[in-house]
Amino acid sequence: MFCAHWPWFGPIIATQLLSLVHSWRWVFAIVAIPGLVVAYLMYRTIREPVHLSPERLNDLKIKNAPWRTIFLHRNVVIGTLALVGAMSCIFVICAIMPSYLIDYLKLGSSEMGFVTSAIVFFGAAGQISMGAISDHIGRRLTINISFALGIVFLFLLTRTGADPLLLFLLLGGLSACAFAILGLLSGPVVTEAVPVALMASGAGIPTGVAEIFGGGVMPSIAGAVAQHFGIQHTLSIGLFGLAAGLVLSFFLRETSPKFRR
Repeated sequence: MFCAHWPWFGPIIATQLLSLVHSWRWVFAIVAIPGLVVAYLMYRTIREPVHLSPERLNDLKIKNAPWRTIFLHRNVVIGTLALVGAMSCIFVICAIMPSYLIDYLKLGSSEMGFVTSAIVFFGAAGQISMGAISDHIGRRLTINISFALGIVFLFLLTRTGADPLLLFLLLGGLSACAFAILGLLSGPVVTEAVPVALMASGAGIPTGVAEIFGGGVMPSIAGAVAQHFGIQHTLSIGLFGLAAGLVLSFFLRETSPKFRR
């Protein structure tokens, strides 16, 4: 998930390319090239497994079912809704933050770049570290903590003035929590809850639904809010998304093999 959306230096490179090319359209074309190369290499090298262990084969035979049956599993339905809340926060913050920092807080371009770079580095660190932590304290508790801390970081961010370092740290904390939620809800929380034969659907469908609503619809709503009420109020959309996700996360079933009952 993280590799698809926020490579380590992708956003920084993309913004710097604007000074070298004539149009932002060329930036999209250039940054798409590595993805096309990787896609071709994956097509050439990745193969379906030629054999599975007897236990896995039996699991496939017993639990093979139409993809629609994934919605009979609580974690898929609740995880999808919680993921919409998390993605609403992430996409709105990522889309609005540069304008919020420059137009509302009156930071300079270099200061804005410094603050927003926290999304990349802290987001990666949070997704890796919280995923590892969930192996030791459980998936659900990790998600509960990530949602709660994300709300705290975002609330403090909305109350912070033009202090680049503090904004960097708060946005970093928010990004670490939000991307940890994405990694867990689009990965083990749903894939560990469905039969082996439906793992791909269990991960893909919730992610796709959340991308459409959290990544497509909510930023449009945030733009309308910014236009009519002021850009500072768009951050409230992220708070509502995290708050809804926190409530929903308490209804998830624990799927970690270490804590599953």
